[in-house]
Amino acid sequence: MRIENYLYILNGELKSSPAITRLGGVSSNPSKIKRGDLFIAKNKKDVKKAIQRGAYGILYEGWIEIEDPEIAWIRVKSIDEALYRLFRYLLIEKKIPLFLLDETEFDLCRYLVDDERALFEDEIENMLANLDKADLFLGKESLFKTLQIEPASRVKPVEIKVVKKSLFETSFLLSNRFYERIPIPALFFDELKSVLSIIEHHFLNFNFAKLPFNHFRPHFINRKFEVMEFGKGSRAIITEPSLNLLNKEWDYLQKTAPWAKKIKIAESDFDKVKEILYNSDFTYALIHSKEPDMEKLKITRETKSLF
Repeated sequence: MRIENYLYILNGELKSSPAITRLGGVSSNPSKIKRGDLFIAKNKKDVKKAIQRGAYGILYEGWIEIEDPEIAWIRVKSIDEALYRLFRYLLIEKKIPLFLLDETEFDLCRYLVDDERALFEDEIENMLANLDKADLFLGKESLFKTLQIEPASRVKPVEIKVVKKSLFETSFLLSNRFYERIPIPALFFDELKSVLSIIEHHFLNFNFAKLPFNHFRPHFINRKFEVMEFGKGSRAIITEPSLNLLNKEWDYLQKTAPWAKKIKIAESDFDKVKEILYNSDFTYALIHSKEPDMEKLKITRETKSLF
């Protein structure tokens, strides 16, 4: 791409008089720079190495020492903002469809899709690096404010015939194939149908074996809070990383297991969570936790003296 086009797209200012007129791809990793590329100088200490590797341009913000005036030094107010502008331009130019998903749909896609043709929202440098292999882009709904691109139209959700369901698992028929005891509760089946319609429409490879799904995830325990095999413990701690889904899951738990003793904990302080759990009689405890360390809940001599 010509330098003036990069300047327009990035909303950048050329701070040198380069001997070259075109730039190749972009990368923030100096080890992956190819001759002619534009180096994203998030770490300015890597600039010298990028130039040695053959970078024809340096994208930076703030102040930087111009070491080689014959390459293009492009200054922007914000590197991230500039890269999103470039990503938006390339999505449109390559006609890559954009799907904006809600929180549950996005996480289902991340867990199910096993295909490099599907590009997921990530760090912007990674998104740019993998764009050439992509047939479609899957992002969160909040990304629309940044990209301002009309998302692709959704196709009709696929039909799933539920054969058997429990609180945490579902067995079902999809496209005449039987899937047994998939660890996705019926609570999320509308989102699953929507995700599978995208997967099938674009012939993406997917794999239920990548699960367990991280939402409404049960950890079965015994009376000493030691983690047991699925379904083996006398009770379960159900972890949910998203505070937004906690009430929806609580309602589902109330309706699906009316016989069970249940508690809901939205507390973020781990010691307080432990105290509540240790002093509660429950069958199911639904707690807000992004990365639960169940080992820390085990009752030891020390914890007995504390609680």
